[in-house]
Amino acid sequence: AYLLWRIHEVDAQRKELALAQFKADTANLAGGLEYFFLQRHNDMEIVVESRAVEVYFENSALGVPTRNGLPASLREVEAVLAKTLDERRVGQSPVFEAFVLLDVSGEVLAQASAASANAASIGHLPGRESWPDSQMVHDDGFAWVILDNSGSPQPSILMAHPVRLKGQEVGQFVARLSFPLLLQAVFKDEGPARQRVHFLGCDGRNLFSQTGARLEAPQEFSGLGGDVGFLRSAPEVVAPLRDWTGPCLVAAAPVFGSPLRVFA
Repeated sequence: AYLLWRIHEVDAQRKELALAQFKADTANLAGGLEYFFLQRHNDMEIVVESRAVEVYFENSALGVPTRNGLPASLREVEAVLAKTLDERRVGQSPVFEAFVLLDVSGEVLAQASAASANAASIGHLPGRESWPDSQMVHDDGFAWVILDNSGSPQPSILMAHPVRLKGQEVGQFVARLSFPLLLQAVFKDEGPARQRVHFLGCDGRNLFSQTGARLEAPQEFSGLGGDVGFLRSAPEVVAPLRDWTGPCLVAAAPVFGSPLRVFA
C-alpha cells in the first residue's frame, strides 16, 4: 500500500513540476522578447548619440541652412544609418528594415533601408505624433508601437527615439523593425519535435505564428490569466501546426511594458 501511495505522490509531483516548468518557459519567452526590445532601444540610442547626428543638429542650431547648407553632415548621418542597419543582425538577417531621421517639424533629413528590403514596402515612417496613443509605449522618451492594418499580412513595428540638444527636442529618429525576424527571435527554439505551439498576440483579436501567419485568436484564450489553463479540445489555430484535436494545456505571459502576450 505504501509503495502504491509513494508512486502516486511522485507522479503528482512530476505533474506539478511539469506545469510549473511550462508556465516558467512561457514567461521566459516573454522576458526574452522584452530584452529584445531593450536591445533595439540601445541600438537606436547609439545612433542618436553618434557624433554625426550631434554635429548636424549643432550646426543647424547655429543657423546654418538645413536643406542646402549641410549636405556633408547629412551624408555622414546617412552613412551611420546604413552602417547600423548592416551591423545589427540576428543570424544573417538585418534586425531593422529602415531608418529615418526627422527634424522637429517632421521633415525627413536622412534615411536608409536594409539591402534586403524593397523600397516600396518600406513606405513612409511616420513620427510619434502620428501613432495611436492607445498603443504607444514610452521609456524615457523612447517609444515603440505596433501599427496593425487588417489589409496587410503582418503588422508594422515602429520605434522612435527623441533627438535632444541642450535639453530641447530637435528631432526624432524613427525605425521600422522586421516583424518576421521578431517572430524568429521569439520562437527560435520551436521545432517539429517539440510538443508545443507558440503564438504572439498584440491586440486581443489576432495571433501570429512562427511563420508570420495571421490567425484569429480563439475565444478560449481571452480569459487566460497567470495560471495554466486546460482545454478539452485543441483550438482550431493549433490543428494546422501540430495536427492536434485532443485536449491541451495553454499558458500565457505578458511582455511587460507592451501590449504583447506570448501564448503556449
